[in-house]
Amino acid sequence: MIKKIKIENFAIIDSLEATFTDGLNVITGETGSGKSLILNAIDILFGGYLSINFLRNKEKKLEILGQFQFEGENLSISRRYFKKKSIYLVNDKKSTKSEIISLSSKLFQFQKQHDSNKLLVSSEHINFLDQYSNNSNDLMTIQKVFIKLNNTNRDLQDTLNNENIYRDKFDLYNYQLKELNSINLDTSNELEIAKKFKVMLQSKNILKELDTYNKNNEYSENSTSDQISHLKTSLSKYSSIDKSLNEIVNRLNNIIIEINDIDSEIYSLQKKYYYNPEDLEIYEAKVNQYEEIKRKYGGSLRSAHDYKNKIKNELKNMPTFDTQIQKIKKKQEELNDKYQSLAAKLTKIRKSKSKTMSKDINKFLKDMDMPSAEIKINLEKNKILADNGTDICEFFAVTNKGEPFKPIKDIASGGEISRIMLAINLVLDKSKFSSSMIFDEIDTGISGSTANKVGILLKELSVSRQVVIISHLAQIASKSDNHLFVKKIEHEHRVVSNCEVLDKSDHEKEIARMLSGNKITKYSLKQANELISNG
Repeated sequence: MIKKIKIENFAIIDSLEATFTDGLNVITGETGSGKSLILNAIDILFGGYLSINFLRNKEKKLEILGQFQFEGENLSISRRYFKKKSIYLVNDKKSTKSEIISLSSKLFQFQKQHDSNKLLVSSEHINFLDQYSNNSNDLMTIQKVFIKLNNTNRDLQDTLNNENIYRDKFDLYNYQLKELNSINLDTSNELEIAKKFKVMLQSKNILKELDTYNKNNEYSENSTSDQISHLKTSLSKYSSIDKSLNEIVNRLNNIIIEINDIDSEIYSLQKKYYYNPEDLEIYEAKVNQYEEIKRKYGGSLRSAHDYKNKIKNELKNMPTFDTQIQKIKKKQEELNDKYQSLAAKLTKIRKSKSKTMSKDINKFLKDMDMPSAEIKINLEKNKILADNGTDICEFFAVTNKGEPFKPIKDIASGGEISRIMLAINLVLDKSKFSSSMIFDEIDTGISGSTANKVGILLKELSVSRQVVIISHLAQIASKSDNHLFVKKIEHEHRVVSNCEVLDKSDHEKEIARMLSGNKITKYSLKQANELISNG
């Protein structure tokens, strides 16, 4: 049970104290007065979002102190915030945010201002059913299995990916090893082949020149040799006339002899430099192969040789994945079987509890002036595994007789949504019975007799536990056991929020104000008195 909330330096609050009692506690006030700040402060006290922008004075700390009664003992909880750091205290001892959040679920059930919107999101509905079913232990178990199963699935995929990587590497290394084995990586062998190739290449070039010479001599009609022979013959005819020609003739004859000797030498050279063109191609290929090997494997035969030894060693030590994959698949199968078993258990519980939950909700709806309204909880199988099982849950509703059931988001008005959400929260509380229930403006969209019935329901509820509610409706406020009024006042030339507990007289006046507006009349006072008397 909440006994007191003290707030300092929060939004438009300098310092505010709100005192609560047993029964029905109603907080009222004009729009913008700061009513919701009190409940916001409770949310923040138990780990809710808080930023430096919430500080009224950024040079001072923000502090929220709550006093509670829990299991017959007094309990003090505080949160101090300054310079983006929070300190949590429980009975003046430091605590953690997670501990504080865990504690909140034991102290009260809190329906926040916009929680009704969860009804419009079908994925939230299964959480309502699970809370009602008290499935927390089963959910924690299946969540753990789900995480393990996901991790195993990821391990399998990673292993398969690694297998593909290693398989590609295995194929590459084998190709490279085959390539490196196809050639003698000894440097001396490379030099020998390079030398032979060079000789053959030179022979090719020499023979080419010699062949050109021979072809010119063979096919030319006016070769040098022929010209000299012709000249010799011609001059010989005239040597008897001019004895000096004899010397030239002799010299020409010597040249002819020399040429013939050269021709003979060339013939011999052709035999000497003869090579097999196919061999030249083979050696050229080997030389190119050596160059390619050096280019691909480090720039030298030594580096290629080292790389060869390296990949041979890696191939020898390359892991095999078959056993590993089979092991993971077995684990995957076991976890999947366990998950499906847990999911089936949850489904069975949900199907059973969905019937009783819908009946309980429908009973509360009738108490809140929705006599024709019915809720039906629909469960379907989800094809995709989730951390909360294999069920898709959605609340269907009908608000008028003769109408078909449809998703809540498609048929319910704002006032109906508020009442359905209130009914769900009442049912959820019934399943675990919180000592306190807190409602932040659950009366949206309702008025008149409906508001009165909701007020009666809250009053009945407050007999067995503390109820705290912000309300704009006189029908609800009139039934309060403790009426807190929040208003804006001027303090040190600044507007601040103030909270006071109303006595009987002020309680009546506030109800009258809520009925008629700011101007309180004799008629509104009479109405207020009647509401309070009938409450």
